[in-house]
Amino acid sequence: MKKLTLSTLILLAGCTAWAQQSVPSSTIPPLPKGTLLKHAPEFSQWIVTSSTPSAAASKGTLASVSDAAGSKVLKRVQVIKTGSTRYILDVESNGTRMETWCAGTKQVYLRPEWKHPMLADESDIKDPMSVDISKTDFPGCEWVSAKNYKGIQKLSGRDCIFFSDTVVITQEIVPGNSSKTSSYQYQASAYVDLETRLPVMLVTPTEVAVYQFGTAPNSPLTLPAPVKEVIDEQEKAVKQATSMPPRPF
Repeated sequence: MKKLTLSTLILLAGCTAWAQQSVPSSTIPPLPKGTLLKHAPEFSQWIVTSSTPSAAASKGTLASVSDAAGSKVLKRVQVIKTGSTRYILDVESNGTRMETWCAGTKQVYLRPEWKHPMLADESDIKDPMSVDISKTDFPGCEWVSAKNYKGIQKLSGRDCIFFSDTVVITQEIVPGNSSKTSSYQYQASAYVDLETRLPVMLVTPTEVAVYQFGTAPNSPLTLPAPVKEVIDEQEKAVKQATSMPPRPF
């Protein structure tokens, strides 16, 4: 009986060791320390080129940035940031241009066919044109976090932190009314430079956005006169409205 027990134990131990060796070990390295996706430096500039996804991007088999983008460029966005002021030039594939000047929470939009600039304020949640740039310098990358970290990948010879997830977007049908919303979802992948913690590429089913950072500006941006004028007029109107005494009943 003792020999049988000993043999059984040896057999069980061997099976356990074999089972442990058969379980594949995780190939994903530990999550890198520090901020995963940083804000752009206070003085910086970059260009985002959006193109149709290539076949390699659709399959997720990428070795370089050039593998990801298809032949059709959808738009290019140039961003210059100096502190709380920034300039954004958005050029669509058909040549349509829109300029955006951001000063604090104020955002002023200009298009060649418009007679007057259009003002939005990110502090006003009811404004459909408002974009809260205080939360991210890179719209579309807000979902990037530790929970969707998938490992480290080489992209054009650079070590990148790789993220992938199903992104769910919920929008208010009527701005300011959270009781009525609509939502949609899509698959997204993001590559963030391991050293700088700035985005390299964002891939969605409809486009591939490639980020290229240039030389930082050496002086603060100055708002053009028409932009400053529309901001001053709005601030003046708000000040007058808040300083008026209440009407007697």
